Amino acid sequence: MFCPKCGKKNDNKALFCEQCGGKINENNQDVNVKNNNKTILIICCICFIGIILICLFMIFKNKNDFQFSELKLENGYSYAYLKGKIKNNTNKDCELVDVEYEYGSGNLMEKDYFIISDLKQGEIRTLDEITDIYKDENVESYKVVVTNVKCYNYSIDLP
Repeated sequence: MFCPKCGKKNDNKALFCEQCGGKINENNQDVNVKNNNKTILIICCICFIGIILICLFMIFKNKNDFQFSELKLENGYSYAYLKGKIKNNTNKDCELVDVEYEYGSGNLMEKDYFIISDLKQGEIRTLDEITDIYKDENVESYKVVVTNVKCYNYSIDLP
């Protein structure tokens, strides 16, 4: 138990404080329990707020400026084509969108890029981009991963 006068910790069976001689009664133990409960409640609230902040950060961190869907490679007449959709989630119109991507299977990933012109804010565009892949390759088993996307607006981005 703690002394109500000086705060010194004493033996639980003590009737008087070893430090100041003040009277110690059983109600002091209740005060300590209440203080401990408040401390635990404060710690729990801080942890809860921290978890909420981390969740919000993760939600907004994963919001991409450009969203790609249904990306796949299809054989054409003499080359393969990258097909799918792109959505401009930025808050600006893009005069040019430079998209770098990788394609292939397993560890054998090749790099390629394509450029889209005039992709407006919020617009969804269907992709049909020619690649460097000849139609003889088995592109159905290839996976496609976008690695970098840049939006250029000449009136803002260029000096």
